Amino acid sequence: MNFDLNHKFNTFENNAGIKSSLIIENCKREKYDVSIMIPTYNRPVLLLETLFSAIKQKTSLSYEIVIIDDTPECVINNDIISIINNENNCAIRYFHNDTNIGLFGNWNRCIELARAEWFTILNDDDILADSWLDDMMALKDNNSFVGCRCKRFTDIKEISSYFQSGYFRKEKVRHKIVPIEHLFFGMWTNGTLGTLLNKKIALDIGGFDEKLYPMSDWHFYFKYANVKKLKIINENLVFNRWLENESMKLDVVKGQIKTNLEFRTFLLRSDLLRLSPIKYISYRFIGHVIMAKAMRIAEKEYSTFSFSKESKRIGFSSLYLRVISFFPYGKIKKIMNIL
Repeated sequence: MNFDLNHKFNTFENNAGIKSSLIIENCKREKYDVSIMIPTYNRPVLLLETLFSAIKQKTSLSYEIVIIDDTPECVINNDIISIINNENNCAIRYFHNDTNIGLFGNWNRCIELARAEWFTILNDDDILADSWLDDMMALKDNNSFVGCRCKRFTDIKEISSYFQSGYFRKEKVRHKIVPIEHLFFGMWTNGTLGTLLNKKIALDIGGFDEKLYPMSDWHFYFKYANVKKLKIINENLVFNRWLENESMKLDVVKGQIKTNLEFRTFLLRSDLLRLSPIKYISYRFIGHVIMAKAMRIAEKEYSTFSFSKESKRIGFSSLYLRVISFFPYGKIKKIMNIL
């Protein structure tokens, strides 16, 4: 795989010939402060909850919500049609791709169709806190991009307390600048969830490289952090629904283990991180620990996953990985103040 972070692959050309048809909208203007982009695939019921969380932002800023449906047949939920037709305070557009363009292809289409300078990509089963927009926009500037913490849930009832009046603090939210080297250990959120990005920069760095599936998002963040600083808000402003999806398929999990190892090896050999010899050794070892823990989790969750065979496939001693999989990585993260 080509992980080059400096070469600007124009991944948008891959699906340039495939049209996204505008099905319905209620927009009365063309310029907005923020675009909340929602790529979707055959999840009409969950999409409703996601849409409501985007509509209910408590803000004076102007924003649009753009749904891009990648389902082969365009069948829009009647409730969604009703919301778009009757919503007076929020601009909503609904597109359907003429041909399925895949997960990261649709994320790239989100970048292209956003009309605001700043945008986020919100998966069709995830939820935004009602203060997300104001909190994120308060920290944005031309020299950085902004992320926030996310909380996992399975049922909307689990996070209902987060939306009770007065839950979120009214004072300025806490945040920190994250050095690019800390991205070596992984991402602070699930995919693009909750991250506020600049459209021009996302276009300039070439978007999400589909050939690097399933870690195209991690690679994208590295490209972005290579040109702009990363700010992380230390608050749960977004909520990741934990359901059976593409990322939980065993073949995808195996692919992530292998490509994550290859990417970390690339990063260690590159000049990007500029690590001292001691840090190099530490980062390399912790990278192995993260991989070993992922393998042990996969072993528990998938009856057909073989720890020993997977170790051999990626060129490691099964005993070595088994032992370090019990290493207290959580404590090390706190000591090193990692993400």
